[in-house]
Amino acid sequence: MGASGIYHAACHAFVFDGEAVDDILESLFKGAFFTLQALHFLRTETYPRTKAELADMVSRAR
Repeated sequence: MGASGIYHAACHAFVFDGEAVDDILESLFKGAFFTLQALHFLRTETYPRTKAELADMVSRAR
């Protein structure tokens, strides 16, 4: 559901919002982090508190 909402908002911003798209994308990055954070927790039962921590955990999981 989180990924679907991000995708929809990104497409809408690209098509309709023109110059404001950079500001919208910044907020979508936050939503993507929260979605990935929740997915990682569900899969591993470890909770990354920061983007750097999430990136580190994901890179080690490969």
